[in-house]
Amino acid sequence: MAIAQQARAERRERALAAARSLVSEDGVAALSMRKLAERAGLAVNTVYSVLGPSRDAILETLVDDGIGRLLARFEAAPEAPPLEAARRLLEHAVELPTSDPTLFRSVFLAERSHPGVRRWGGRLAIEAGLRVLRSARRGGWLRRDAQLELLAEEILRGYRAAAHAWAGGELDDAGFRDRALYSLHVCLLAAASEKSRFALTSELRRIERRLRRQGG
Repeated sequence: MAIAQQARAERRERALAAARSLVSEDGVAALSMRKLAERAGLAVNTVYSVLGPSRDAILETLVDDGIGRLLARFEAAPEAPPLEAARRLLEHAVELPTSDPTLFRSVFLAERSHPGVRRWGGRLAIEAGLRVLRSARRGGWLRRDAQLELLAEEILRGYRAAAHAWAGGELDDAGFRDRALYSLHVCLLAAASEKSRFALTSELRRIERRLRRQGG
């Protein structure tokens, strides 16, 4: 059983690597099963079984893989106070796509025609964002009555807007980061306790100065 699972995992990684390379080279339109199977050196039915039966399913698998890498990077970082952890999480969510821009620009631009890709935002909020926000509320950094699910959704909405602008060439990497961080701090300030308001306001002003220098 263990050998079979290992073999399946290896086939999945080969198929994922092939999908990433095809999207990086020619965009989402390149994700045909025939091309993917040829690139991975696998049978078409094997690609179906390890990545899914359609282009949308493969895109979702690519997104899930990206989220897994993002969360692994975040979890491996040294523990930080809750508000710092929220900032680090968002910075990791920017660093991952900007480290592989050809792939992730295609993925972000595909969101409009492939709604399943939007699971990026949903899963990120569920698996990491809410955990950080709950820790901040327990520590007294956010108001006790703060609606964390809504707050996480709004933070991710700001992140996605910055990601789409970056994917469309409207923002460079620094602009992507600072636009996403600006949205994060505006959202956190809306739910901030008196304990955190000064620190959040000071950081927001620093981000605003960077955005003015960028012309954003």
